[in-house]
Amino acid sequence: MLGGPYLLLLSKNFSNNRQQICYIRTLNKNSRKTKTVEDVRIQYKLPKVLERLEENSRMNLRAEFGLLEGKIAELRGDFVGKIGEIRGDLKGQSYQINFLTAVVLLGLGGCIKSRLPVSDF
Repeated sequence: MLGGPYLLLLSKNFSNNRQQICYIRTLNKNSRKTKTVEDVRIQYKLPKVLERLEENSRMNLRAEFGLLEGKIAELRGDFVGKIGEIRGDLKGQSYQINFLTAVVLLGLGGCIKSRLPVSDF
């Protein structure tokens, strides 16, 4: 072992009142002591390799989310485009139905008029 005493974090628990409790064991050449400490804040620094990995994973996640956002926007645009096409088709069919209805009504009116004597009007 190294020359000085060591502090080992054995376990970390959260109680119901949200108070953080840690059990710390001091290792020394001559003795081993376990101590309960409340409200512990732990800070650690990652090694450079892990920092790079963490940064790369963050960048990859950002890129993935960016791609997903682009894909969602593309799908939304396609959906709106399809709705516009369907709306245009329905509008065209509506005009055709209105035109055919008008032609049929004019034809029926002309047919009825030609069969009736002129004196009835």
